[in-house]
Amino acid sequence: MKLFKSSIPMLFVTALMTYSRMNYELVSEDLKNALPYLPVLLIGITILVSVYFNKAKVLLLTFTVA
Repeated sequence: MKLFKSSIPMLFVTALMTYSRMNYELVSEDLKNALPYLPVLLIGITILVSVYFNKAKVLLLTFTVA
């Protein structure tokens, strides 16, 4: 169960990357504009996931990977 909880952010990132690749022509311009905000977005998602599971380990794990 712990493995499942820690793999949710990776599943989200994988799904996002797949979606972006599928709609590359449409999304590429938006991605270029959003690139400076990407680290902030990742940190925000990490904090939300950590609060949701109420575990500091998820936060620590994500920052270690990043």
